[in-house]
Amino acid sequence: MTNMIQYTDTAYTLAKKNGLKPPDPDVWRGQQRHHRALALPNGIHFGDYRWSIKTKLLRQLQGDTLTNPDLTNIYLSPGSNPLYIVMVLRIFASIFAVMGLVPGIAGIFIGSPTLSDYIFFFWGGGAFLILHLLTKIVPDKNSITMNRATGMVSLPPFYKQDGPLPFAEFDGYYRTSCSRHGVIRYTLSICHRYKPIAIITDAGETKRPILFSQWEMYQQLMDINQPLPDLPEYEPVRQLDPTTKAWDEKHKRDPNYWKNFDLRKAFDAMVDAVDKCEAFDWDSLPTDHVPPEAKARASSMAQLFKE
Repeated sequence: MTNMIQYTDTAYTLAKKNGLKPPDPDVWRGQQRHHRALALPNGIHFGDYRWSIKTKLLRQLQGDTLTNPDLTNIYLSPGSNPLYIVMVLRIFASIFAVMGLVPGIAGIFIGSPTLSDYIFFFWGGGAFLILHLLTKIVPDKNSITMNRATGMVSLPPFYKQDGPLPFAEFDGYYRTSCSRHGVIRYTLSICHRYKPIAIITDAGETKRPILFSQWEMYQQLMDINQPLPDLPEYEPVRQLDPTTKAWDEKHKRDPNYWKNFDLRKAFDAMVDAVDKCEAFDWDSLPTDHVPPEAKARASSMAQLFKE
């Protein structure tokens, strides 16, 4: 991306949520209710995302090897992707098939090759063919993208959705889970208000406040009234985004802030951001996008845990 991006009429701003009709309570059923266990507030209230600094990207930026992000193709990470798993297994099958040729080739040189010498080649080759066919069938759940310029979210065929959906129609939720070792994790879900669509973004966080901030970061990436999150990976394209460029000029932001940042201080910056995030009063923020029926059901269930 080398030119200033152009916002379209459908580009997202927080104000666009105000004109939306209330969420459909019929969506809060079965697995969808599980994904929408607890609502997250909409809007930008904290805005410090240094907890997500990736030192690898910072090194790449400072070494001029960082690939510039495409703001019209921002990838979401919806957890485990079955297609990726199949593709990795296909690579191992191909390696196994090639290695299976070694006994057969050795038999040729010895002068008495037999069919059994190629048994591992047939096993590996057969597995490769089966896995190759599976790549045509297994759904790709990893090609979910957000477009800052248009304010739209594009979903892969797995979701059976014709065309992209407005980001304004998505809200943030989270749920908790506990491992067998007693570790509590919080998982972010980005869910559509009117359709049974839930995008699971990662494997979960152990700090609940970070989840709130993570949802804010996605919102800021899409809101054209907000500058891009101030992180190393977005520094190369800040001047290509109109809102961010204007914000940087107004606040006299150093265009090479992260490029000249002391890498040894990156960890301290992350710790400082985590501390501030945990100290922020997230629970006082309103969450007005839960249907009254769903709230009533949650309240009745909560009575079971009182006293």
